[in-house]
Amino acid sequence: MLGHPCLVRLNPNIPWKTRGNGAVCIQLQLGETSSGNKDSSELISAAERVEQIISAKAALEDPTTNPGLMIIDDQGLPLDLYWSAVREILDLENVKALLDETDAIYRGFKNCRGIIGAAAAVAWGSNVMNNQIQTQLKTPLDHTFELIAYRREGSWGTTREVDLEAVLELDRRFPSTFNNYDHEEKHAAITPNSPCPVLFGIRGDDVGELYDAVKFLAPNSEPIDKWLVFNTNQGTDDHLQKRSLSEIRPNISVITEGNVISKPRTIEGGHVIFTMAEPQQSNQFNQSNQPGSAKIDCAAYEPTKSFRRLVQKVCPGDRIKVYGGVREVPFTINIEKLEILKLTELFEKVSNPKCTNCGKNMKSIGMGKGYRCRMCGTKVPEGSAAQKRIERELTEGIYEVPVGARRHLSKPLKRMDKKMLCKTIDK
Repeated sequence: MLGHPCLVRLNPNIPWKTRGNGAVCIQLQLGETSSGNKDSSELISAAERVEQIISAKAALEDPTTNPGLMIIDDQGLPLDLYWSAVREILDLENVKALLDETDAIYRGFKNCRGIIGAAAAVAWGSNVMNNQIQTQLKTPLDHTFELIAYRREGSWGTTREVDLEAVLELDRRFPSTFNNYDHEEKHAAITPNSPCPVLFGIRGDDVGELYDAVKFLAPNSEPIDKWLVFNTNQGTDDHLQKRSLSEIRPNISVITEGNVISKPRTIEGGHVIFTMAEPQQSNQFNQSNQPGSAKIDCAAYEPTKSFRRLVQKVCPGDRIKVYGGVREVPFTINIEKLEILKLTELFEKVSNPKCTNCGKNMKSIGMGKGYRCRMCGTKVPEGSAAQKRIERELTEGIYEVPVGARRHLSKPLKRMDKKMLCKTIDK
């Protein structure tokens, strides 16, 4: 094996995805013929071996499990294939046609859509692992690392024993790591919830710190069978693409700007929803909330916990930027990060205006109709009342959902531009 294997997460909005929608790419040194050329039989042998492992180990009885594999020589695959797979929905037949053109060996199980993930992982991995290609890219690929520790087979399916006190210390002791602990839920985010062989996975930007972190966790955790460091696209925001509101469609992830046009409302299940629109459409409340329109609902779902309290504080007129995945039904952005660009000023009435003729308090005529003096009949327009500015409980800056609600691909604020004003939510 050459270098770190790659763990690549793909479009998190695919309706039929596996839970993490991930694929693995491994770069191997295979044999050569006496003439120095690559031996194609080695590729075939490797494919057969991987196929045997998948047949023996994959949960093929699960209706959502549709693995695929592919092997290609060191020419790799176009990087555009990765960008399409992490941001769009690819057609299986088109991917197969591309693989046939490159003489790749590929195998699929059941509906075979796993071939798409395998090909996308190779497209990303071959570019990241090849330093020469990496330096030629106009925009170098962002990447992180994850050290995954595996359990002994006899422990699979049982309660994991991981030193929580040590997990709490990871961010402080190893600052390049991220998404370690959910302080709100008091949960170690490095441990999976499923009965899989993984004990924990520590994510970060520095491989050396990951080595130190696993040594720090090991003494008071259950025995580790083995561990491996993966090169990953996790925590990069690669899934996000900038879109105007009218360009948004389902099953993609977007960064979009607009004005809040409705007060946040809490619906059944504890989800908080508000509507945003393009500035020129802010007053067109009757426009439908559907793909192609200039407005869309944004949601902080119940799993985002305290983040919902932040969302409840936005008001009509606020200028915002929303990061998140787009659901088809209901047509909604599932908020991953929320950036407050400009807060609107809010005022509340202190008292009715006094009549300029007789000095008496005036009385409201009705909503939006102004005020009239009961003594002399003098009228003044709406807005003449004494007002005071309401102090907003929100400040401009960027906010993220708690650790436990973050997607694998979502870039945590600690990895974003340090010049940005990053916010945390008061507990």
